Amino acid sequence: MTSSKLTISRCILYIAIFVERAAAVDLVELLAVDCRPSNNFIAVSKYQNELNIVLNYLQRATPATGFAFEYVGEAKTGSGIYGRALCRGDISATECKTCIDAAITELRQNCTFRKVAGAWYEGCFVKYSNQDIYSKLDRGRYYVWREQNVSSPASAKMVVEFLNHLSDKAVTSPKLFSKGEVKVTQSSETLYGLVQCALDISAADCKTCFSALMCLVARFSGKGGQFFSATCTLHYEFLPFF
Repeated sequence: MTSSKLTISRCILYIAIFVERAAAVDLVELLAVDCRPSNNFIAVSKYQNELNIVLNYLQRATPATGFAFEYVGEAKTGSGIYGRALCRGDISATECKTCIDAAITELRQNCTFRKVAGAWYEGCFVKYSNQDIYSKLDRGRYYVWREQNVSSPASAKMVVEFLNHLSDKAVTSPKLFSKGEVKVTQSSETLYGLVQCALDISAADCKTCFSALMCLVARFSGKGGQFFSATCTLHYEFLPFF
């Protein structure tokens, strides 16, 4: 399990405390950027050219289906660049494009010369790497949450149970995606949840990814939170966000 100190040291965590949200959510709200400074490339290089090909493809291809994966390099050696992009499963192609454009702009501007980098937004994420990430679970785990606590231990337990329920539904769906809402009888509030996996991983690995993030969810009792990696995401709020 990734600790909060390790998470913060491995990425730029832009949000630690949520503000109250209305029903309308900014899908291009930046959540986190992960730029690893120990693995760089030179500006004018084969790697730069291949990275541009990968990012351009993800930017062009992702909006049509909400997901894209690309590899550019030498097939026999596996040396090259792998890229993955995923949009939230309930947004339009236009919204997806806007989010992917923002993520790729962020990576190009603030992760310059990095061989491994990722950017997560409310509506999408993009990650690229010089290591094979196709159909592989991402080990990085990140989170943002509300500082205010849920109203009772029973409500906190319900968050975990509800996200587990949505996770079970997602792994049997073609899009590896599920969302829903439920009334919290103890407080007369409504709990909203959304879970999703990248489409290049198996249903079994999707469940494993959810389970790893649920370990983080269980450690917090905030009024809302987003827990994510480059292969899956869990999001819950006591305010509507979809």
